[in-house]
Amino acid sequence: MKAINSRTFAKDHYYPKVVRAVDELLADKGMVVPVDVFVKLGFLFELGLEDWRSGKAKSLEEVLRCDGVKAMRLLEILRLHARDRKLKATAVPYLVERRGRRYLLRFSKKDDPTFEKAFSHHFVPMAAAVVHGAAS
Repeated sequence: MKAINSRTFAKDHYYPKVVRAVDELLADKGMVVPVDVFVKLGFLFELGLEDWRSGKAKSLEEVLRCDGVKAMRLLEILRLHARDRKLKATAVPYLVERRGRRYLLRFSKKDDPTFEKAFSHHFVPMAAAVVHGAAS
């Protein structure tokens, strides 16, 4: 597979699918969350997502229906498309509570910081980000 970059990402096979998922998520939820994109693309089933969110799966990567390389490719296409759409990336911690303690959910099997960062960023329209920031 060729590397994805800002000049080539729009030519990738998955680009139109990511664009469609982003458009649907913005229309439905007003924001784009990577796990929702993977659900829309069919690489993550709701049951797997619930297993991860509840802490039954050790990492999101364990329940994805694609390997880590493909997941990173999709995340890079998503990031570059979000940049072109002028969506603001915001890091969001994913937590699970077990036995009265909170733990960060892991995205990658091997705690890869690039994978963790890519999955933890939500994308919102700039105007929504400003309104949300002003209300806080």
